Amino acid sequence: MVKTRHPRREGIRPVRWRPSDPRAQIELLRLTELRPRLNRSTERLEFYGFLLVTRGACVHEVDFQRFACRPGTLVHVRPGQLQRWRAEADVDGMLLIFEPSFLFTTTRRAGFDADDLGFDERAWPTRVQLDHDGGAAAEDWMRRIERALAQSAGSALGKPLVRHLVSAALIDLARRQPFAATPPSEERERVRRFEDDIERSFRVTRNVGDYAARWGVSERTLDRLSREAFGMSAKQKIDARVVLEARRLLAHTELPVAEIGDSLGFSEATNFGKFFETRTGERPGAFRERQRR
Repeated sequence: MVKTRHPRREGIRPVRWRPSDPRAQIELLRLTELRPRLNRSTERLEFYGFLLVTRGACVHEVDFQRFACRPGTLVHVRPGQLQRWRAEADVDGMLLIFEPSFLFTTTRRAGFDADDLGFDERAWPTRVQLDHDGGAAAEDWMRRIERALAQSAGSALGKPLVRHLVSAALIDLARRQPFAATPPSEERERVRRFEDDIERSFRVTRNVGDYAARWGVSERTLDRLSREAFGMSAKQKIDARVVLEARRLLAHTELPVAEIGDSLGFSEATNFGKFFETRTGERPGAFRERQRR
């Protein structure tokens, strides 16, 4: 086990769920209308977002990856991820946002219910470039959802209608992509449990054995599941989550490197430095400096 403390502050702007209608769990926004509220600060979302670009070209940044966007680009941002807007004046699109509970069928899982939707949303890449037919279908689905939201406001059947439309839209778009396939239910559940466990525990332990022991599988089994689901070993998956959080804190806060390492469970700053350099190829201070040029 490793010790853990949480950072005293983060220079990251949290974006909480604050819709125009306080009762709403979903909104569909036009980028042209949203632009005056956007800035180039780094945001941490607390809800799901699907951005469909319909006009112009731009770059959208999600967790240190910059994605080129043009008509037909669909960008998927999950709760907890960091994003930075770089939308230019000639860019338009539609942004579908909703609370995590909107498509839940259980309160136990931190994601959509793949058994109901027919695919696992965690398999969605951050950016998908839809072909002509896929882009047209995505825009049509967005307009249907927009109309349903406007026409069913206050209706008792409005929420289930919109939920079904969103589910149908995601299923339709997923079936057009190679990531639509899902593993068998038992295997999928184990992968989800592993991911959820990492999210809860990456500040506390980086030991594969601790994760395997918690739900009664061998380290070898966990490693196999991780390689099949993510293309990396269980240890690499755990370490990747630690590195991501380290990058977030280094790039977007003024916390000293030693304090960041401490918050991630490293007893010594030198251990954190070696860990980060081994997995990224650069020292924490060098990474921070490069991000701020």
